[in-house]
Amino acid sequence: MPRVEKALEESLEKFLGCVEKTKKDVNEENVHDLRVSIRRLRAACYLAGRMSGKKIKVKELKKIMRASGEIRDCHVVLRMIRDLGGSQGIEELLSLKLQKSTDDFRKVLESIDVGKVAKSIRGIRVRETNAFDTLKIIADLFLKFRAFEDAGDDPYVLHRMRISLKRLRYSLEFIGKVGILKEMQELQQLLGEIHDIDAFLERFGVYEEPLKERRRALTSKLPQLVGIVNSIEPFIKVSMLTQEFRDASEEAMEYAEYSGQNFKCYMILKNELGVDDKELLEAAILKDVLKGSATEEEVKEIFGERVAWLVSEVNEKEGESKEEFFRRLKADGRDLVLLKLAEAKQTNDEELFRELSAI
Repeated sequence: MPRVEKALEESLEKFLGCVEKTKKDVNEENVHDLRVSIRRLRAACYLAGRMSGKKIKVKELKKIMRASGEIRDCHVVLRMIRDLGGSQGIEELLSLKLQKSTDDFRKVLESIDVGKVAKSIRGIRVRETNAFDTLKIIADLFLKFRAFEDAGDDPYVLHRMRISLKRLRYSLEFIGKVGILKEMQELQQLLGEIHDIDAFLERFGVYEEPLKERRRALTSKLPQLVGIVNSIEPFIKVSMLTQEFRDASEEAMEYAEYSGQNFKCYMILKNELGVDDKELLEAAILKDVLKGSATEEEVKEIFGERVAWLVSEVNEKEGESKEEFFRRLKADGRDLVLLKLAEAKQTNDEELFRELSAI
């Protein structure tokens, strides 16, 4: 079974389980879990649709999301009000609204034929695709996220960034592994909290100053997390270089594992060794790519001459002794030494790190 088809089946089963659980008890946790299961299922449907050449839309999922949205918003606002000291009038109003929203939601949930939903999704067949095609889908999703990177603090644009991030994150989880899923989740949660504050300020005229102060604190964290998510761009590029990812084999689908194996090296170079040189950071990700089928010319074409040179010189050459290698590193400048220092830390090679530090 193709990986995305398996993700589709697993997401469907999770959704069905959440529906049954929520029917028994419409509480905040169950509604939250149901909404998350729907978002993941819709993301799996999107991937399956791209891979099968068919647009897959399940109207019932959208209907549940809309009906549950009011419940979710009421719980969020009630929690915010209580955390800020409370407001009896607003709490009473929201409690009445929550009860009505819950009653309406129960009716919607009971009206949904989940068997029909399951049958329509289980009938989807995803054609086998090579990882190069899969990568193009991820690249499209990434570019949609990147379109909002200069959002500043505009509420609407930040909300759209959050939506695009969800689809990118879930898609990466479905088809591979990448080292920044944790940071992507943190960014998603951060954007969610900002959105909740914006929605609250738009609807109510209380607690403006503490909420605006909280919002400023949250938005100040955005650049770092957005920058980390943007760091997957060279991973996408490097994957395109390798013949492995033009094959249709199951192993080829692990593109993120292959390109992600140097992610730790990248982060060490950036965060621990203080490097902000974009080309040097890209070289950290690419440092092993010439061991595969990619050529120096291909690297040069996509990343430029300096990156290609760094990648070609960072590893020991055939027949080169360790002493000769170290002399070459020393002669060629600090950049190559920094790359090897990061690699030594990545592999916990303390002896190599000490020797390189002495150069």
